[in-house]
Amino acid sequence: MAAAQLVADGQVRLVLTRNFDQLIERAIEAARVRVQVISTSAALEGSVPLVHAAANPNRR
Repeated sequence: MAAAQLVADGQVRLVLTRNFDQLIERAIEAARVRVQVISTSAALEGSVPLVHAAANPNRR
């Protein structure tokens, strides 16, 4: 997936979607980048704010 490659290259830091499937997450993980999925208010509370995140902190 082209979007996953953009994330892996560090050109895209945030992907906001209303998809109910996990295809985008799986494609990004396949590009060897960890994803942070925020789908509930509880997940939002435990998330790392983007302002504090490194440019490519999830690169494996």
